[in-house]
Amino acid sequence: MRGFSTKFTFNTEGLYRCTHGADPVPSVPLWPFVHAPIDGFEYRLDNGSGISIAAHGMDRNSNPGYLNTANSQEWTSLHQSALDYLNTPVRLEYERRHEASFTTHWADRISAALITLLKDSGYYAAVLAQATVTTSLTFYDLLARTLEQVASASARFAEQTRGLLGHMLAFARAVVTTVADLSFRFIRWVFDQTVGALYDTVRQAIQQT
Repeated sequence: MRGFSTKFTFNTEGLYRCTHGADPVPSVPLWPFVHAPIDGFEYRLDNGSGISIAAHGMDRNSNPGYLNTANSQEWTSLHQSALDYLNTPVRLEYERRHEASFTTHWADRISAALITLLKDSGYYAAVLAQATVTTSLTFYDLLARTLEQVASASARFAEQTRGLLGHMLAFARAVVTTVADLSFRFIRWVFDQTVGALYDTVRQAIQQT
């Protein structure tokens, strides 16, 4: 989690994170886990923003979907993507939910929007604390319970929660993108759809390499 990543970042000399922008594998595990280096840069071997199973295979000879465009030996020639998106406030409007797509860009924005909602409502620290403790609830059970409480606290938080859930469903390419129910059961189902879509793609990418 963040404490380990921070310690690892500052105790390791010359730490670089290099990814393909369309590779789904580096996007997991999802928050509250974070990649090192903390608040640094991710060097993109290709700056693709979609999610492509073929992008995970970086072997030119064995994978016909090879997409690496990093042909220079210079670090400065590679695109740099800031890793501070988890610290940037993002509030998603429900009416604009159909703008979301199944891309690494939107995976990052949805994570940032979830954190923003938890911080706005004052639940962020409590969720992080509980995430480190083994309980009978899964982490997504915990999040769903928390968001149900957040949504019931005020009309503003309810609308912010609807915006987040609507974008999650659009990201997951779910048939249902209308959010009228803010119950634990529905929120938990939305997490299943979102996480399931991403992890299914990750499994396919790993199996093909």
